[in-house]
Amino acid sequence: MVPVFEPQEKVRNKFYLVALLVKNRPDLAPDLQKIITGYGSDVIGRFGIPSADKQDGLIILVMENEEAVHGLTAALERFPDLQIKTLQFD
Repeated sequence: MVPVFEPQEKVRNKFYLVALLVKNRPDLAPDLQKIITGYGSDVIGRFGIPSADKQDGLIILVMENEEAVHGLTAALERFPDLQIKTLQFD
């Protein structure tokens, strides 16, 4: 018996974690949210943790599209109270 479909080579996705350490969270959150929402279709996971006093926060975004990661981080670099770290998994 001959298979109808040829087995395809499995494509490995790259995953990117974009970590955002937000200082002065109450003031930055609305503007950050607008930018992150603009990349909503590229974000496949999101996790946020506020500090105990709710003044700072950590946001972790999981993405697969490298161009979207670069676009998002470039848009976020204008905020001086924001630290951005990106980690790539192959």
